[in-house]
Amino acid sequence: SAYFAAGGELLSLRLAADQRYRLRLPLADIAPALQQATMLYEDRQFYHHFGVDISAVGRAFWQSVVKGGRRQGASTISMQLARLRFEINTSSLSGKLQQLAYALYLERHFSKHEILEAYFNYAPYGGNIEGVAAASLIYFGKEAQRLTVAEALALSVIPQNPNQRSPLSTKGEQQLELARQRLAALWLQYYPATEPGEAQRLSLPLKFYQRADLAYNAPHFINQLQAQGQTEGRFYTSLQHNVQQRMQRGVTAYLRRNADKGFNNASVLLVKRSTMQVQAWIGSADFYNAAISGQVDGVTALRSPGSALKPFVYALALQQGVV
Repeated sequence: SAYFAAGGELLSLRLAADQRYRLRLPLADIAPALQQATMLYEDRQFYHHFGVDISAVGRAFWQSVVKGGRRQGASTISMQLARLRFEINTSSLSGKLQQLAYALYLERHFSKHEILEAYFNYAPYGGNIEGVAAASLIYFGKEAQRLTVAEALALSVIPQNPNQRSPLSTKGEQQLELARQRLAALWLQYYPATEPGEAQRLSLPLKFYQRADLAYNAPHFINQLQAQGQTEGRFYTSLQHNVQQRMQRGVTAYLRRNADKGFNNASVLLVKRSTMQVQAWIGSADFYNAAISGQVDGVTALRSPGSALKPFVYALALQQGVV
């Protein structure tokens, strides 16, 4: 699940029940450059074959068997989706035949648009990252529709070998960069540069983020959303990211100024009165501080009403003539 602030800023990307980062995304929300680069790298005849690319099979057989050269793959996107979706072990002949049969089944029952969309949602991108939506948010901190061409090329080469080309490790990032540069050269053959410096920009090194860099803002607020059943998919909330950040800094500064008085925790709820929408939610001063029970949400926690009830008690007493 992914939770976004009102302005589109990522608040948190949460693990699925199987401990994988996964987020479904329609094909329309995937950058065209990523779609083009993936088909260029994986399956150039995707829109022209029936699930099996006969010419690719012939080239692979000639190169690998007849000439005894480097092994080449001939799996189409449909075949790869079949392997991923139906969890087929393709290391044996029977597994390959099963993969082929399921690819034909997919082509018969689903459109090319649906198959390509499903592939992007099932493809592995290293570690426990599944699908291009989660990969884009984790590696580049942005939605898949906002990827640059260079970023799209990088993501396109990972699914073919996610264990060795994942930027989750230094070695993986090096292997990924080599594969990206090869694809960039091929890309420029099919899509020649139209702007000065465009080809040079494709060769510049990329900055990859890690899973540890993922945003984890307003955790109490998101826990409350999950408790209400909003646990799968993407959720765009009313929370104002800049207001949330200012509130957090304000709480930290307030507690620092009043530490000598014994203040060590605070909670804040800011609601826009005209719409009753939550704009900031701080359940504690530090979610990770066990000394103050930071994971307890002070906004929703039960507490003694104290003097808050006194005006109502006196009003009732006056109304009944007791005082």
